[in-house]
Amino acid sequence: MLKTLIAIAMLIPLSAAWAADAPAGPAWERLNADTLQRAQRENRLLLVDLAADWCRFCKKMDRSTWPDPKVMESIDKYYIPVRIQDEEEPVLAEKYRQYGRPAFFVLNGNGEEIARKRGYLEPQFMHWMLEGIAQEAGL
Repeated sequence: MLKTLIAIAMLIPLSAAWAADAPAGPAWERLNADTLQRAQRENRLLLVDLAADWCRFCKKMDRSTWPDPKVMESIDKYYIPVRIQDEEEPVLAEKYRQYGRPAFFVLNGNGEEIARKRGYLEPQFMHWMLEGIAQEAGL
C-alpha cells in the first residue's frame, strides 16, 4: 500500500509539469455584457467553448486544436474567445448538458447563436469552420 501511495505521489509532479508544457491557446474570456459590447464595437463574433475538467477531448483540444497557428490566426482575426467551464457555470452547463463536451457555439454581438458544433475537432477542420462562419457572417 505504501509503495502504491509513493508511486502516485511521484506521478503528480510529472503530470503538473506536463500540463505546464502544454502549448498556449486563446486568451479565454468570460461571457458577460462587456464581451458582448466588445464584439459589437469591434465587429467580431464570440466563439464560446463549453468545456469540463473531466472531459478527455476538451483536454486534447487544449493541446492540439486551440494552439494551432491557423486556428489562432482565425480566432485573432474574427472572434473573441470565451470559455465556459461546467464547474464554474452550472446553469449554462445544465442548459447545454444534452449537447455533450466539448461543444462550441458562435454568437453575434447581440448574443444570438449563429452556429454550433460538438465533439473533438482536428485543427484543420476547426480552422475551416471558423473561416467559413466568419465569411457567412460577412466579416
